[in-house]
Amino acid sequence: RLRPRPPPWAPFVRACRSHIHLYCRLNCDIMSALEDALLCCLEDRFAAALPHFEAHFTTEGPSARALSARSRAHFECGDYVKAMADAVEAEKLGGAADEALMFRKAKAAFYLDEFRTALRAFTAGHELWTSMAESERPKGRKYELWLRKCQAEIEDEEAEAEAEAEAGDSAAGDESIAKAEEEQSTAEGGGDESAPMETANDA
Repeated sequence: RLRPRPPPWAPFVRACRSHIHLYCRLNCDIMSALEDALLCCLEDRFAAALPHFEAHFTTEGPSARALSARSRAHFECGDYVKAMADAVEAEKLGGAADEALMFRKAKAAFYLDEFRTALRAFTAGHELWTSMAESERPKGRKYELWLRKCQAEIEDEEAEAEAEAEAGDSAAGDESIAKAEEEQSTAEGGGDESAPMETANDA
């Protein structure tokens, strides 16, 4: 018995199925890595979440959601430099409207002594926080306190810079006076040496 000839589009269908299966398998792996990372963060196992984030970013491009979550993991692990870097990248990808991200970025900047950056981020976060319904606002933010702390640190920095500038000007003035006195002393000493020579020539 002759077998029915397969339709001409059969190879195309098989190829599509193969690609669909591969795509689904890869995306399951990607989602599982990100979900594992988020689950670790939910359980406060932030150090354990970092390898899962790395696995996710290895196979998938960055997203504001994933970067924001990894920023939190870095922050809770005490790595404020990486927390700040992830927060900045997440903000570029559309995370600027995320109040939690802006608050975390502000705190990381403050702990890194970047007080002007922290002040801007706290200000942005406070605006987002106040725009939220009162029942949805995260508790314990204390934005007013953080803003005052940033302003105080900035004022201290400016006062120290002004004092250093004044000290530098004073030191430069003292150096100029000392140099002038040295030149005057040299000139006077040269005059005293020339007098005996003139006397000898006259003799």
